[in-house]
Amino acid sequence: MNPLVDALTDKALSSVAALPGVVRVVLTSSDGLVYGQAAGGASSEALSADLLSAEITSVTMALGRVLTGLSGGLSSQKLHRYSFASEQHEFLALNLGRVLLLVAVQTGAALRPVQVEMARVATAMSAELANLEGAA
Repeated sequence: MNPLVDALTDKALSSVAALPGVVRVVLTSSDGLVYGQAAGGASSEALSADLLSAEITSVTMALGRVLTGLSGGLSSQKLHRYSFASEQHEFLALNLGRVLLLVAVQTGAALRPVQVEMARVATAMSAELANLEGAA
């Protein structure tokens, strides 16, 4: 990626990571390649960016197939966002087209501020990605 985009990405991911309860924030390709990551204040060594990216992108692909199956294969519905929880973490995913924004949050933490910041970051990143694609 371009150094300006890297700086914007780092700043954007850090803004999400700074929220209470956030463990890890990852920007990844749809096939699991990590473009950027930030560790939150809530620590969890077990959730590496690579592990989170690999597992959640697999879930994203599977959910996409389910969505297509539920629509009888006739719909062009696209998976935009989803979340699920385990005993220790809540996982939020936001599909930005060619990239996914993933956030792991400690179970019990307030999710609304995280969702709002994810939406703000996604809007800014989508504009930057569109500018890069237009320049290419």
